[in-house]
Amino acid sequence: MVETTTKLKKFTILHSNDMHGDFLAEAKTGQGGLIGGLSLLSGYINQVRQTEKNTL
Repeated sequence: MVETTTKLKKFTILHSNDMHGDFLAEAKTGQGGLIGGLSLLSGYINQVRQTEKNTL
């Protein structure tokens, strides 16, 4: 009899697409604040990396 063990490992894949020059944040219409931009994306990536061990 062959005994097998399965060891699963969780990982998170982050992906972005269609940036097309939208590197800077833009003002929200009528709501104030900013949306988008690479600084927002960078902040989100860093937040996920702090909470998820294996992030790609």
